[in-house]
Amino acid sequence: MPQLSLSRTCLLLVALAGASPWASADIAVVVANDNSNDKLNAQQVADIFLSHSATFPDGTTVVPLDNASSLRARFYLQTTHKTAAQLRTYWVQQVTSGAGQPPKALDSDAEVLAVVSKNPNTVSYVDRAHVDASVKVLLTLP
Repeated sequence: MPQLSLSRTCLLLVALAGASPWASADIAVVVANDNSNDKLNAQQVADIFLSHSATFPDGTTVVPLDNASSLRARFYLQTTHKTAAQLRTYWVQQVTSGAGQPPKALDSDAEVLAVVSKNPNTVSYVDRAHVDASVKVLLTLP
């Protein structure tokens, strides 16, 4: 019996490792279908979400929207190379100096898709698996 128990323990550990929020969910940077931009690179996304850029590459005004899901930390680490702690410090400095405000945060991928799909000036990010026909993907992050 001890071998069976050991096997079950190993299977449980493998299953839990695969259930990690960091486990390979691609992140899709999305905009409304009627947004005229076709792609963004990671640096452009970082500039938008850190308030370094107020426009899309085509010159239209951009309104970044954060996603309060478990993707947030990985999104910022991959685009801005900032940890959650570094990001908090950055926004405290920006707000205190009057240089900017952090993006408004939405509660879920579903809310992001609903809001972004109705406003061509907004940009946000969701789990790639949740993308539907109401938005288009400008960048996918692994």
